[in-house]
Amino acid sequence: MIAALTRLDSAIRAGLVTLNGRRLIWAALIACLAALTLIPGQSGLPITDRDEARYVTASKQMLETGDFINPQNLDKPRWKKPAGIYWLQSLGASATGQGAEAPNWAYRLPSSLGILLAGLLTMWAVAPVAGASAAGIAGIIVVTSFLTVFEGHIAKTDAALLAAITLTQGALIRCLHTPATARFGRYHALFWAALSLGVLIKGPIILIVTGGTLLWLTIAKRSLAPLRSLKLWPGLALFALLTAPWFIAIGIVTDGGFYAESVGKDLAGKVGNASEGHSGPPGYYLGLMWVTLWPWAVLLPLAAGWAWRSRREEALILAAAWVIPMWLVFEIVSTKLPHYILPALPALAMIGAMWLISPAVERRSNIGLRLVVTVLFLLGAVVMCGLTAYAPMHFEDQWAALPLIAAIAGFMVALLAALALVLARPHAFAGLALLSGLLVFPVLFGSTLPGLRSLFLSPPLAAAHLKYQPCAPQPVRATGYIELSLAIIAGTDTRFISPDQAAELLATGPDGTRVLVQTTDPATLPDLESRAGTPLEKIETVTGIAYNVNDKRREYGLIARKDDPVLRECR
Repeated sequence: MIAALTRLDSAIRAGLVTLNGRRLIWAALIACLAALTLIPGQSGLPITDRDEARYVTASKQMLETGDFINPQNLDKPRWKKPAGIYWLQSLGASATGQGAEAPNWAYRLPSSLGILLAGLLTMWAVAPVAGASAAGIAGIIVVTSFLTVFEGHIAKTDAALLAAITLTQGALIRCLHTPATARFGRYHALFWAALSLGVLIKGPIILIVTGGTLLWLTIAKRSLAPLRSLKLWPGLALFALLTAPWFIAIGIVTDGGFYAESVGKDLAGKVGNASEGHSGPPGYYLGLMWVTLWPWAVLLPLAAGWAWRSRREEALILAAAWVIPMWLVFEIVSTKLPHYILPALPALAMIGAMWLISPAVERRSNIGLRLVVTVLFLLGAVVMCGLTAYAPMHFEDQWAALPLIAAIAGFMVALLAALALVLARPHAFAGLALLSGLLVFPVLFGSTLPGLRSLFLSPPLAAAHLKYQPCAPQPVRATGYIELSLAIIAGTDTRFISPDQAAELLATGPDGTRVLVQTTDPATLPDLESRAGTPLEKIETVTGIAYNVNDKRREYGLIARKDDPVLRECR
């Protein structure tokens, strides 16, 4: 086994030498690996609650109403983020020719393409300072880390933002290498345009990353040259030209409400308080990276000694400027979520990749460190493989053959990768770690998660209502269930109402009236019947796990007036 790992290590190292400078091959590898990790599950995985459903609902309503200025979630404004991500998702849906009724994958297209572009742009961005091979490896790390694969399957802002940030940082690196006497050129325009895109996607987050980078470089160089290299005045004019129209329009349309909500409540609330209970102790991101950046996180502690000795190299200075300021900001902010440090991944990937191709003497590490990182690597493998294999049993009370086989195979390969780590065969580890991820991720997202039907209540709830739609066409009304994924399936005329409103509707509505009600508590139906003042009955029942509430199994019933003549004909 040791001999085989040694031969594998040598073969991969020789392959890296062969690929040195062959950027098209590296780009093709990144694209193929992104396809393997991102395509499975795009259609089969139902829209998740609550964040993804909020974004998709707003994008769907933009297409339905033609209002591309003011995002809405049903009858309420969606003022937490700028409109850029909704434009991208609407564009993805429109490209299918189905408009607002486009399938799930179309709304997720900006995320999946965002991760693909982030990988390719990482290679482009860091190549001037890291070299072609390290840049290519860094791009592979970006598209095959758990966090990026996850974000590539979710229709939110973060994957598209990562692409915009990587493009901005790559343009910044090139601007830094442009002579001070040069005029405003293509890389300056690219920097400011990419910065504008990032702001339109997720507001000030990109400014934290790029602003932190510039601040660090300015202090490190004891010079304003990094700022001057960006040609501030023409650059700011271009930035204003690209961003100001929407920010002015939304201020006018909402009479300032957007700014009160997005800045005064959402942003300020996340800084000072743990929004929606998403908090964490100091070191939160370091503690989670063994899972979020699996299987590549272990390269970072192994590279730490080399990175410190090489800290005066330009690539390491840029990596520190990219990572440290933004990481500190997100550690200080009260609200913490695992994906907040995603913008640091391209720079972290560059560090790991540069260490991997450094001379053997630079890759030396003591056996104690190797054992520690091996344990951490295997911990991440247990989480990934365990989730893939055991989730069907835990939630559906049955084992699924493909996830079980993939998890076992993935973990066996991870054990070989761990052995390569212990034996100081880093290239063998990298190849085996990549293979382990490729065995697990496509099955996790393409089979395991879509198969957890009890977690996704909206499809069966919508089906229960729509079953009676031919006899009694009417929009969905629900009480005790507030997930927007229901509206994505059943229509954006869906409304979530109070128990009193439900009782009044059932009492006074026309024949065929029905309401989705949480009926977990046996007293719910008698109580609703008492409020309505008329006999009621449960005509359909759906059970599942409310993972956004308390992870407990709940029952939901479609409630109508007893012996409703219209609905009786539909049964």
